[in-house]
Amino acid sequence: MKCTAKAKRSGFQCKKDAILGGTVCQKHGGGAPQVKRKANERLALAHITPERTLLEIARIAYSDVASFFNPDGTIKKPHELDEDQRASLAGFEASIQNVSAGDGKQDVIHKFKAWDKTKALEMLAKHFGMLQDKVDHTGKIEITWLDQAI
Repeated sequence: MKCTAKAKRSGFQCKKDAILGGTVCQKHGGGAPQVKRKANERLALAHITPERTLLEIARIAYSDVASFFNPDGTIKKPHELDEDQRASLAGFEASIQNVSAGDGKQDVIHKFKAWDKTKALEMLAKHFGMLQDKVDHTGKIEITWLDQAI
């Protein structure tokens, strides 16, 4: 969410991100103790915590499509899915169609849509420091030209 503060002269809205749970950025009062306290209260009411966020990402990253099926190969009913399975499912659709033309039978087609597993794995890898968005260039650079170190 963007900061809701506006410039007095131009009336343009601030382009910075608001603090988590708040409506203004650090520059426009987001660092004030009362603003931080209120933002934390909003986050607590919504049960938004770093631990819960990490758990939700992990549920998507480590989901397994086989867990949606019973041992006999039939699809589990929605009430049979556990909390991890429900969290990893972005959508579910069941439709009745005639798959084989001419056979006179109607078939039930089930479509599962999962959240982006690759993105969830990337987010976890970044959280644990396994991936970096930036490359640090703080080391010594040695250039070799025609077998001579410069």
